[in-house]
Amino acid sequence: MTVDYHAADASAREQVRSLLDRSFFVEASAGTGKTAALVERYVALVLGGRPVESIVAITFTDKAAAELRDRIRLGLEERLEGQADAALEQRLRTALAGLDRAQISTIHAFCQALLRGFAVRIGIDPAFEVEDEVAAERRFEERWRLFLDSLAGDREAVDAIGRVLDLGLTPRYLEEVARALWRRADLAQQLRESPLAAPPGEWPDLQELRRQLQEIDLGGVPEDDYLRRGIAGLADLLEQLIAAPAEDRDPRLVSLLSKPPMLTRGQARNWGGRGRIEAARAAARGVLEALQAALEGLRSAALADVLPLIVRFAHEEMVARGREGRLVFDDLILRVRDVLAGDPGARVLLRERYDALLIDEFQDTDPLQAEIALAFATDPTTGVLEAGRLFLVGDPKQSIYRFRRADMAMYARTGAAL
Repeated sequence: MTVDYHAADASAREQVRSLLDRSFFVEASAGTGKTAALVERYVALVLGGRPVESIVAITFTDKAAAELRDRIRLGLEERLEGQADAALEQRLRTALAGLDRAQISTIHAFCQALLRGFAVRIGIDPAFEVEDEVAAERRFEERWRLFLDSLAGDREAVDAIGRVLDLGLTPRYLEEVARALWRRADLAQQLRESPLAAPPGEWPDLQELRRQLQEIDLGGVPEDDYLRRGIAGLADLLEQLIAAPAEDRDPRLVSLLSKPPMLTRGQARNWGGRGRIEAARAAARGVLEALQAALEGLRSAALADVLPLIVRFAHEEMVARGREGRLVFDDLILRVRDVLAGDPGARVLLRERYDALLIDEFQDTDPLQAEIALAFATDPTTGVLEAGRLFLVGDPKQSIYRFRRADMAMYARTGAAL
C-alpha cells in the first residue's frame, strides 16, 4: 500500500498507526515528517504487541541510526506518560527496557548480525571480522600485486594485459577495475555468470579516410589558417598510420591521438564564407572521429579479453575472505542476499525471528538491499509477500547515494509490489 505522507495529514498518520496488518510504502517529501512516520509505526507495533526484538528499523548512517533510536525512545515515553491501560503500559516499559538492544541500525549492521546467524549454513566462521577501509585497501593492494605476479608464466594472460597497455590504458586503470570488482562481488558474480562480449576491434579503411581528407577543398585558403593547419596535421597523422608496420599501429594511434589536431578554429573569411568552412570542418571531424572510435573499439575488445582475469581475481578473493573470516562491508549485503535467495531454511529462520522491517530513506537503497527487504517479507513456502511485514519510507527526489548503486527503478518496482 503506497501512502503520500505529511505529518499534518491526520488520515495518513492514522493509517500508519492502525493498519498493522498491511505493508506500507510511504512517500514523503523533505520537511513533511517522513522519519516521524517510521517512529509512529514502530510505536504502534509495540502497542500492538510486537516486542522490540522482533522489529528491525534501518537507516543509512550510524549517526542517523542513533538519532532514530532516540526518537523512538521519545515516542515510547510520550505514549507511556499518562497511559491508563495497564497492559499497554507494560508493553511500553518492556520496550523501553530493551530498546538499547533492539535492531535499529544501518543495513550493513543488520546484515552482519544476520550473517553471524547464517555463518555455519554458508561455511564461514561465525566469528568473522569486518575489515575497516584502511585494512581492506591494504589487503586489496597486496592481493592484487600477488595475483599479477602469479600471471607471469601465463603467456596468454601476459599478452592480453600487454595489448591493453599498448592501447593506452594504464596499470592504474586495470587496478581500479579490479578494485571495483573486488569490493562489488555482486558485479564480479554477474560477470562470471554472463561474461561481457565485445565485438573485435577493427581498424577503419585508412585509404578511404585519406580520400575523404583529400576531397576537402583547400583552394585559396591561407596556409596559416588554423583550420587548414589542423587538417594538415590530421593528414600527417593519417600518413604516419598508413606507413606504420601493422604491429606498431596500435601504440602509434594512441600516441598520435593523445594530442589530436585542433579543428575548432579557423576564419570563415579565409574560406570564402561560413558554409565552406563548416563543410571542411565537418569532413575533417568525421575522419578524426573515425580514428577515435577505432581506438575505443580496440580498447573495448582488449578489455573484454582481460576482464575474465580480473573477475577470476575478484571471485577468488571473495571466497578467500569468507574462508579466512575477513569480510568487507559489501560482502555482508551480498552474502545475506545469496543465502536468502538460495536457502528456504534461512528465510524461515528470518521469518520466525522478526515480524517487521522498517526502512527509512528507502530511495537510497540499492537493488541488493531491496532484494533482502522483499525476501524478508516473502512467505518462504508460497513465495507470496506477507502483509504487514514491510514499512518503507522514501522520497525519490532526495536520493543522495545514486553513486552507491541506489536504483530508482528498483524503488518504483518495490513500491508497486506493496
